[in-house]
Order: sequence, then C-alpha cells, then structure tokens
Amino acid sequence: MKQEEVHQIKNTTWNEFHKTKQFVTGTGIDDILGWHQVSRPNGKLVMDIGVGLGAFIEGLSNTNTMIGVDVSKDLLNNVKRNCKEVYLSNDLKETEEVDLAMCSLVLQHNHEFEVTRIINDVNLKDDGMFSFQFATLNLQKSALSPMIMEDINKSMMYFYSVDKMREIVGRTNKKIIKEIGPIWFGQPFGFDWYIFHVTKNK
Repeated sequence: MKQEEVHQIKNTTWNEFHKTKQFVTGTGIDDILGWHQVSRPNGKLVMDIGVGLGAFIEGLSNTNTMIGVDVSKDLLNNVKRNCKEVYLSNDLKETEEVDLAMCSLVLQHNHEFEVTRIINDVNLKDDGMFSFQFATLNLQKSALSPMIMEDINKSMMYFYSVDKMREIVGRTNKKIIKEIGPIWFGQPFGFDWYIFHVTKNK
C-alpha cells in the first residue's frame, strides 16, 4: 500500500474517532508538560503533532506561536484559529523550523515506518528539541497477553521497546539527548510509557 493511501485511510479513521471521541484526548497542558519534563515555553514557535481536542495548542497559544500537525483534517480545522499554520502529517517536512515539537499519545498508533518518518521529518532549529512519547508493553504489570499484543499490533496499537526506539532514532537525522520513563498509570490494561528528547544530529 502506498504512503498516500495509508494517510487517506488514517484521515478517514481519525475523523470518525473524532465524532465519537474514541482515542481522541483532551489531556491538559500541565499534565503533558509534566510527563515530558518540559518547562512551559514562552515566546517560542511550538509544534503539536497529534492535536487531539486542541487543549495543548489552546493552552500555549496566548504566549507562543503554534503549529498544528495531524492526520485528521477535522481535528486540524478545530485548532486552526489558535495556530499560525496547520499541516497534515504527510506534509510534516514542509513546516518551518521550530523551537519545540511535542508528540503525546500518538506514536503508539503508528507503524515503524511512520514513526521513523515523523521523527526524521520534524524540522528543528539548531537549538530546538522534539519530545515524543511511546508505549511499551510491560507483561509483568499489564493484563494484555502476547497474543492480544500481536493482534493489536496489526491494527491500532504498536509497542516499541526502548532499544527498538533507540534503533529507530538512530536511522533518522536526530539524536537522543534524554530518556524518561517508565511511566505507569496503574491501569490493568495499561502500558509503560517512555519519552525521548531528541535534537538535530549535527
């Protein structure tokens, strides 16, 4: 399947999720910044990859210039009023260089080739940083079995070990400067979450 076809399918899927609020979150800005261990930016050009219900963009738009990126046109339309620009995910490499890019609760819905592309295509200023979150299945804590994980990995969920994500980043034009995690939220069907900070690999 061609990349354009994948994006069209995802656009349709997430537009439907938006209508039902399935998988679409409105996580608060303080929670997101806290998990990512990122100070609240001020006067920066900030990119949100996977805009959800727009809470992150809205919360920062008064003091920063925002760029929204998503696979769903509907979700981008919802945040457009608070953004300098919005872009579909497959146009990510067309954005200007940003001070800070953030990606929460997104990469677990993307196949390895998409994760690699997203990390590679984020345009950062020389001193810019990209912080992204990903999910790892912890079999000692989670009620999800390997069989269920295999089924999930064929559809909406993709789990990446820390070593695997290091390998993925190593194939891109970025380098890791910080690793955060595991973060466990205690749900029996939950996952371990990790966050990587990456910068340009100069």
